[in-house]
Amino acid sequence: MHSQPWRFPGQSRRSCTRRARSRPESDYCQSLARAGYPGDCATLTSLAKNVCAQYDRGLDLDTIVERLDATTKNEGLSNYIMAGAPLYFCPKYASNS
Repeated sequence: MHSQPWRFPGQSRRSCTRRARSRPESDYCQSLARAGYPGDCATLTSLAKNVCAQYDRGLDLDTIVERLDATTKNEGLSNYIMAGAPLYFCPKYASNS
């Protein structure tokens, strides 16, 4: 289901890490929009930061994905949120996605 590492289209891990140091919220939302998932930036950012918070609480990847899928009701969007969260907001979990 979500077993492969995810990247935003046209971005390497290095470019995402470099961007994370500048404006993570706007860069993250722009990346989602380019991937075909435009939406309210505050909501999308909140969902990604919640992924990080769940990792902080020790939840496993499958549990986080299930919760996110239930919230978004869109597996594709969930995939991009799961990919973007560690790249833009919690890089210490980049190896988890």
